[in-house]
Amino acid sequence: MKARAYGNSMEPIIKSSDEIKLARINPEDVKVGDVVSFRINGLRGLIIPQLCHRIISINKNNKTFTSKGDNRSASDPHEIDVPISHIKYIFIEVCENKSFWEKILNKINHNL
Repeated sequence: MKARAYGNSMEPIIKSSDEIKLARINPEDVKVGDVVSFRINGLRGLIIPQLCHRIISINKNNKTFTSKGDNRSASDPHEIDVPISHIKYIFIEVCENKSFWEKILNKINHNL
């Protein structure tokens, strides 16, 4: 599966607007250090967009994990650890790292 990254929390590995490749994974197979994609409940019960962050700890007893963006100094501010079952994909690679504006300029220049 391919997805578009937004935000700078995983720089320098993943930059905003990078196209990234993700693969389906069994949540029980993840390990500390993996970059995974998952959803968490946002404020007031809303679902925030899919996150793609690195696992920094796993609690095997209650089957939860803590994550962090590589460009952040602290772990993600989840009020409680996220259930491992929320993990659906693991990061494989950056497929394309042209910024949105680079693509627009390339199209404009191509059409001139």
